[in-house]
Amino acid sequence: MSIETNKANIRRWFEVFWNAGKLEVADELVHPDYPPANGMSGVEGYKDGNLVWHRILPNIHFTIEEMLAEGDTVMVRWTARGTHQGEWKTEIGTVPATGVGTVTPGTSTYHLRDGKIIWNANHIDFISMLQQMGVRLPVGN
Repeated sequence: MSIETNKANIRRWFEVFWNAGKLEVADELVHPDYPPANGMSGVEGYKDGNLVWHRILPNIHFTIEEMLAEGDTVMVRWTARGTHQGEWKTEIGTVPATGVGTVTPGTSTYHLRDGKIIWNANHIDFISMLQQMGVRLPVGN
């Protein structure tokens, strides 16, 4: 696929799958060979993750700040906004709904095959998100 097609598919990923919450688009944009995680296929894992985040932040909305692409790799710098209205189970404990609006930056790098996501890595500023929710983070030794 061309770089422009790959970028258009990733833009659609953010706008339709994440922002509009249309899970069926994962069937079109995630490659069937995406490696399974947590006992689920890549497609089903993504759908489950979408549902989890839409429970935590029902009005979650991603804004693409910057998108770069080369070959079959697309990198996106984004900002997620949403209101914390659902319980969030984290490694440091459960965070009950706070009603607080959050603004969270992150980056995602996608590798595509045949125009579909075959692998990705996300870097999300969860510390900032938790602090905005009023969570006191433990201090390490």
